[in-house]
Amino acid sequence: MSKKQIAIKIANANNFDSASFFKEWKGYAVYEAFDETDADETPIVGYPTFIVVDGAGKGRMATPNEIFEIMDSREQGPTGGSL
Repeated sequence: MSKKQIAIKIANANNFDSASFFKEWKGYAVYEAFDETDADETPIVGYPTFIVVDGAGKGRMATPNEIFEIMDSREQGPTGGSL
């Protein structure tokens, strides 16, 4: 099973529709869980939900502290905004 398939399986088990690759971080492939929303639905707002998958294919939901570390590790643009 690929890392993406593992992440999608974890996302589905946690009531999300799917997961998409976000970045590599500290030896993990990081995926962001998401829901497909229809035009008349309110999308989920707030902090992202990340799933981390290691090189051995073991995946799990990121902890709250890891979520902040992953967000803080994003590259910054010349004005300080995220790229």
